[in-house]
Amino acid sequence: MFGDHQPSVEPEFYETLYGKPLSDLTLEEEQRMYLTPFFIWANFEIEEREIEDISLNYLSTLVLEAAGLPLTPYQQYLAELSKTLPVITTVGYRAPDGSWYRLDDADGPCAGQVENYRKVQYNNLLDQKNRLDDLFLLRPALLQ
Repeated sequence: MFGDHQPSVEPEFYETLYGKPLSDLTLEEEQRMYLTPFFIWANFEIEEREIEDISLNYLSTLVLEAAGLPLTPYQQYLAELSKTLPVITTVGYRAPDGSWYRLDDADGPCAGQVENYRKVQYNNLLDQKNRLDDLFLLRPALLQ
């Protein structure tokens, strides 16, 4: 269970909270505005663990792993990517050292991984003519 957003509040609330205009927020402060808690519950025994930070793009993979279900190659890719980029959003990402970078920062330490992720996302969501279905769908043999 998770909430896909926090309650809507006026920008002035955040400015009071942070003590400065929204335009002066650091990327890390800006990202904190979008934090939402989640938990995974099952009616069977699963490993109990805490995850410090994760972005929504990894949540379905995490649920499938917890349930012991097979992953598509794309979900396997996401599981690996989450080890070095645990948080990646439409605004930026958190590097392995904990520093935040904007997605368009070509000099960021993970710029190559971010660009590869963008290409995979594009192929999945928008490039219907050239979509690599074997990457995003389970093969029938894996479902047995």
